[in-house]
Amino acid sequence: MNRAPHVVVHPDADVLAEATAARLLTRLVDLQSDHSPVHIVLTGGTVGIAVLRAVATSPVRRAVDWSDVHVWWGDERFLPAGDPDRNEVQAREALLDTLGDALPADHVHAMPARTAQVADTGVAARLYAAELARHAPADAALAVPPFDVLLLGMGPDGHVASLFPGHATLSVSDRTVIGEDDSPKPPPPRVSLTFPAIQAAAEVWVVAAGDGKADAVAAALRGAPATEVPAAGAVGVARTLWLLDVAAASHVTVDPGETPVHQGPARPPAEGPGSTWAEVDQLVAPLLGDLTVPDTIAAAATAAGLPEIAVTAPQGRLLELLARATGSRRVLELGTLGGYSTWWLARGAGPEGVVVSLELSADHAAVARHSLDATDIGHRVQIEVGPAATTL
Repeated sequence: MNRAPHVVVHPDADVLAEATAARLLTRLVDLQSDHSPVHIVLTGGTVGIAVLRAVATSPVRRAVDWSDVHVWWGDERFLPAGDPDRNEVQAREALLDTLGDALPADHVHAMPARTAQVADTGVAARLYAAELARHAPADAALAVPPFDVLLLGMGPDGHVASLFPGHATLSVSDRTVIGEDDSPKPPPPRVSLTFPAIQAAAEVWVVAAGDGKADAVAAALRGAPATEVPAAGAVGVARTLWLLDVAAASHVTVDPGETPVHQGPARPPAEGPGSTWAEVDQLVAPLLGDLTVPDTIAAAATAAGLPEIAVTAPQGRLLELLARATGSRRVLELGTLGGYSTWWLARGAGPEGVVVSLELSADHAAVARHSLDATDIGHRVQIEVGPAATTL
């Protein structure tokens, strides 16, 4: 298990929010092809809410089965229900209300608001811990749901959720939720997940923008103690992502072989000839998840002297996501070539899906047939040889 963080840098805060939203939607689609339900933890703050707005306006959101998603929060301001400063209220306005009935009301797990019955943060923390426990697997080592993605913002002081530098709450190890009554940011009363709950998530994504965060980002990635820079303790079981804009990453220095940093492309000019295909690939590749493809398919095509006109891995992945998003179970492809795009489409069609690929050249079809049969999807690909006007 590699718990070293992976850092992705985007040109500015707007691109960061858009890219994080695209990454989240893609991840949700992938997760739902593997298990059910999916649990995500939201964050507040300027960038966190901007991410939710970007999700709300993305057409890809329709590819997610929201009835299968449970929504949680990493922390909350302990205020009355409906207060506009509550993270929950802001999240509802940015995204959740837009989803409507697609997201069941009982899948939205807001932290308790202040009421006469819930008069202090300690009571609120115990209630939320009980809610987490109700959705935890029976054999879980910690009484929390299996969080798939846990989003966190970060303050200039390095705090995440409502875990602040120097506070005793940083060392709490016997609870999943704590009350914080002395937050340095108004309002002082807060409710927050603890480090054990955060660190139980499969993936933790820390999202930060602005030069005011640069020192804390650099310190956390250098491995500063979590008691001094709490963000350093935000680590996922399988993956830890730091999603930054250029300003927030400006003080980061990386030793070779340690934290991998992906520098996203600069935003293209508003006017001009536009970006090339290579620049588009570079832009979208960090958002698309697993781009692994059997090396033998491309190698066989090259060895056979086929034209070098196959799609790239990012383009193939987009074809896969398109097939998934539309629920396609029968896919028609015009032009098989070496079977590279065919392989991606077959993945998108799912284990019960079929791809019918039409190829004019018998030689090309033979290369593709041999390559695809060497993978686990060959039996789901039907290649028809001859002019498409005939084979259709």
